[in-house]
Amino acid sequence: MKGLEVLNAWSIYLLILFLIVLTSPLFPGLRTTLENNWVTRISLPINDSTMNYTVSWLTHAGVLLFVGTFVGGLIQGAKIWELFAVLWNTVKQLKKTFITVICLVSLSTIMDTAGMISVIATALAVATGSLYPLFAPVIGCLGTFITGSDTSSNILFGKLQANVAGHIQVSPDWLSAANTVGATGGKIISPQSIAIATSAGNQQGKEGEILKSAIPYALAYVLITGVIVYIFS
Repeated sequence: MKGLEVLNAWSIYLLILFLIVLTSPLFPGLRTTLENNWVTRISLPINDSTMNYTVSWLTHAGVLLFVGTFVGGLIQGAKIWELFAVLWNTVKQLKKTFITVICLVSLSTIMDTAGMISVIATALAVATGSLYPLFAPVIGCLGTFITGSDTSSNILFGKLQANVAGHIQVSPDWLSAANTVGATGGKIISPQSIAIATSAGNQQGKEGEILKSAIPYALAYVLITGVIVYIFS
């Protein structure tokens, strides 16, 4: 009985993992079939060009997460109306987060479409040359320090890192990974994270002291990461 309870508790995660693997490139035939069905295509005219976007609903990560969570909830004994109630409460609770992510994605898209990211990438490549991989994690770290979110940092600077990689002829995978790792390091000195920690630990008013003591660790983290990226990229 205990084994069934454990399996039941893991059902949502197992379903999500199963769906992600099933629709991954590991099964190219099935993935191609799913990508060509239930597709939404959007074309947006911008000046003299057109931006085309395609959403393949059957392989979209968000849809897979929703289906896995919903079916897993039913397996665990929840009623349909209870699941929708949880969904609605989650939407209300995270509405500010939704707005933030939408704005960040919009900003990143505008910067990319307008050529701003390309210009910044060119400037960084010219200024640092082949040494740029050393500084790539710093960009991700600053992104998290400013926004308070790893995700936000990756949205804002992921494309930038890939563009710089093209200019200096290194692997974009390494620089994108460097941004993600640097963004994680930025959490160490993120004012938002420190504020949450002081609130949870009843240490309000000590934010400055904690930030000061955390900076050396963040710098060491970013420096070590930069050296690793520089060597292997």
